Amino acid sequence: MNDWKAIAAAAREARRNAKHGKREAAMSELAPGVDVDMVRRTIRVADFLSEVAVRSDELAETLRFQQFSHLQILAKWAALDVDAAVAAAREMLRDKSSVRALQTAFETFRRQQGGADEITRLTPTAPLLAAIGHILNGTVSDPKIRPTVLGARFVDLTLKFNRSEGDSLRAAVMLVGPYTTPRLYVKRAQNALLSAWALGWAFDDVVLALPEEAPIVTYQQWLIDARIEAALKPGVGPRVHLLPMEPRYYGPKRTKMKEEK
Repeated sequence: MNDWKAIAAAAREARRNAKHGKREAAMSELAPGVDVDMVRRTIRVADFLSEVAVRSDELAETLRFQQFSHLQILAKWAALDVDAAVAAAREMLRDKSSVRALQTAFETFRRQQGGADEITRLTPTAPLLAAIGHILNGTVSDPKIRPTVLGARFVDLTLKFNRSEGDSLRAAVMLVGPYTTPRLYVKRAQNALLSAWALGWAFDDVVLALPEEAPIVTYQQWLIDARIEAALKPGVGPRVHLLPMEPRYYGPKRTKMKEEK
């Protein structure tokens, strides 16, 4: 994808200027024929190169001319450990690694770090709570980690939020996955969406947090189809929101969390 740099620059600007709930729509209008997930990947690569530039302008400039497929892997690596990703980038350039070799090295690193093979949960970091507040159009408070809901612990967070009119409302937040391969986000999308839809009858709002690898368009279309299938009028039925996750939302390190008693 030769024009990814231009798309990323425009998308980052759109992301900064658009309201949180409108960011996906703003980015999708930037490059006709390019889906939102690809635009998001270009942003992640651009963010990664900015991180590299802090450490070495020369390395960042060299990487800008590498294949986009290589850079996507390095960007995912940086979401786990920036320094390790920079080291991997230097090794890639030295050895002229193929995409397959780089992907294998990344998966090995991820397994060693716990990665998606370990049960990973959300931490109520300030950036994450702010993003949730934007989506809910309110002020969030009192986050609970892994509480018992409907007799089970499948919800990552519950919290209270208030909108301008002053009503005290409840929201549930669920993280999809994380899974070891991107295709599982498609294969298991319906299970996650059905759970969120069911929660929508018990909570005022539900936020489904989608990791970087998840195709948001797939989840958006399911929610549209579900409302049509159920013949729901606007404002009636479960209120399910999609939150595209960013590395800063996870906090310093993605680790197993203590559960709320």
